Amino acid sequence: MMTDRLVERSTGAILSMVEAFLTQVDMKELINAINSSTQETLKESTDEKYRKGGIFSLISLMKNPEIMSGLKFMLLLAKNITKNLRKNEHDIFIGSPTDKKE
Repeated sequence: MMTDRLVERSTGAILSMVEAFLTQVDMKELINAINSSTQETLKESTDEKYRKGGIFSLISLMKNPEIMSGLKFMLLLAKNITKNLRKNEHDIFIGSPTDKKE
């Protein structure tokens, strides 16, 4: 269960990250890229070849270089976010679990 203090710290950290992000990114271009990608994805998702489902369908999608590139990007992003959160957790989270000594 999250305490009020933890919620406040988490919200503050998220707001700081959003503020840093907004000052370093051309938001109009980012929103246009996300919008185009979303529209294209919605269109493609109705294609019969993506409706099958199941493990073999997923494996066949892995042959597509664009899908592999996207998966690789998302996995690397998750890895790097985790690595940087751990590296900077003392600056981000006050009273992090690694501060406790047993």
